[in-house]
Order: sequence, then C-alpha cells, then structure tokens
Amino acid sequence: MMSNRILRQAEKLVAGGQWVEACSLLEHAEKCESDPRLQLQRAVILLNNNQAGMALAVLEALIDKDPSYLPARLYAGIAAIENGDLEQAARILEIAMGMAPQNELVRCYWELAQLMSGNGQAARTLVWGEPMPANSGFLIRLTHWVETQWLKTGRFFAPRQLNVAEFSSPENKRFSKRAAIKAFRKRNFRQFLEIAVPSATNANASTELLFACAFACEMLNGFEDALFFLSQLEPEDQHAEPVQAARGRCLVRLGRYYEALDCLEKVLIVGPEDFGLNYYLGVLCLAHGDERRSRHFFERAYRDYFVDTFEYQFWQIRQALRTELETRDLSAAEAD
Repeated sequence: MMSNRILRQAEKLVAGGQWVEACSLLEHAEKCESDPRLQLQRAVILLNNNQAGMALAVLEALIDKDPSYLPARLYAGIAAIENGDLEQAARILEIAMGMAPQNELVRCYWELAQLMSGNGQAARTLVWGEPMPANSGFLIRLTHWVETQWLKTGRFFAPRQLNVAEFSSPENKRFSKRAAIKAFRKRNFRQFLEIAVPSATNANASTELLFACAFACEMLNGFEDALFFLSQLEPEDQHAEPVQAARGRCLVRLGRYYEALDCLEKVLIVGPEDFGLNYYLGVLCLAHGDERRSRHFFERAYRDYFVDTFEYQFWQIRQALRTELETRDLSAAEAD
C-alpha cells in the first residue's frame, strides 16, 4: 500500500530529527490517501514534539471524518491532557471508554485526567487496581505529572521523620532474619524496620542489613534516616554503585540536587538494573526546567530498565497516590 510506504518514510525522517518534514510529507499524502493512519501519525509526531494544541486539532478533524476510529479518540484525549484541558480530555476519553469498555489504556488515561483534575475518587482503579498497563507513554506521563507536583508543592514525596530510634525499644531486641526477609519481600517496610533496626544499630551490623534498612527508610520517605544507615557502612562499601545511587536518590528528595548529581554521576551501569539512575536524572532535569531532556530520561528508565523502574520508582508513585487517597478518605470520614 502507498500509505505504508509513506508511513515508513515519515518514520525515517523522524528518526533523523526531521519531524517537521515528516509532518509535511504526511499532510500532503492525506490529500490523496484516505488511510486514517496518516493523520494519526502526524498527530503523534506533533504530540511527541510538544505541539499538543496542533495535534489535538489534527485529531479532532480525524474524529469528524471517522467517529468510530478509536485510536484517534485515545490520542485526542492524550493531546488534551498535554494541552492542559483536562475537562475536554475526560469527555473525549469517556466516549472512547464507551466504545471500548475493555481497553485498559483508555481507562487509565481517563483516570489520569480525573486525578490531575483533583478527582482522586474516580481514579481508584488506577491507584489500586492490578495489573497496570505496561505502556511507556502512559507511565511517562503519569510520572511527569507526579514529579512536577512534587517539585512545585512537595506533594507525594515530602520527607518524613521515621524516628527509627523508637524501633530499638527493649521488646524489639530479638532479631529474626526469616521474619525480616519475609516483611521486606512483602514490602512491609515499617514492619521490617521494627524487626531489623535493633540489630542494625549494633556495631557489628552487616553491610546487607544496613543497606536494607536504608532502602526501607527510603521507600517510606524517610530520606534522612536512609542517609544515616548508609553513613554507617564501612568506608570500602561507600563507593559501591547501589550505595551511591541510594544516596543520590535520597539527596534528590531532600532538594540537595548538586550533591545528588555528584553521587549519581559515579554510578556505573553494567547490568539490567540502573538503580533508578535514569529516573532520577529525569527528576533533576525537570527540577532545572528541561522538560524535553527529563522525558528522555524517563523514557529510557521505562524502556531500557522497565523491571527495575516499575518495581521500585513506580511502586513509590502508586504508594504516594494511595496514601493521599487514604488520607482524604479519613478526613472525609472525620468530617462526617
């Protein structure tokens, strides 16, 4: 098909950084070909190059021509979100959900629009449901919004004082390695700390135990406490990549960006894990107003290190969203 050849040509142009030329090619082809993919691809290219308003106009025209074309409605909803029109996004995506009730990606974007509008109750499936869609575009957009909220208002990842010294009470002196491992694997990090901290504060605490305590504190937003446990490691362990990365992640959350970058720059990635490096470089770029580069790092985190990012950084995002919803539910119940 002629349109397949044109789509491939446009893809090559985009890969070479010539996205404007790609859009021109597609727009010209649309006059001769009726394939809706041409118009859709032009809109996606515009969307990927921060032209959400133009992308939305292209997609609305496509919807007028073919109201039953679901991809156009999905991307129109995404473009409306990117354009800051959350009410329009919700309307578009609600129609798309009616067309495809089983489409999880459409539902997730609708819930994201609701969440961004302040209607967290409507986003309960997004926050609590399983499984989550492994769509990198969606994960990047959710991440970008959550991290922007944190940078602007301190929402979601505000540091907490865990008072880990309280975990060293006399009744917690007995250490059970089996129970600690079980709690850690279940991500019950507070229970893990209650079991592990008494032994971790001993002079002969192992490297593994100290690092596990630091990690558990980080997952609970106890970033200062995490840095304390990392500082107790032996000098020869201080320069290990997982330690440098953990220290850098905590320093980012404490707003100590230059110190964090100094740690993260020392991390050498040699395996399938990146220790959150790309994700947190994305956060640092976002903190300095470089949104394009920020999305580049978020994309790399979810593309090249998906398991690592999804298991840890995205887990923290969902925990933060859950905590916020639970807090709101509790406040509403107390008000009643």
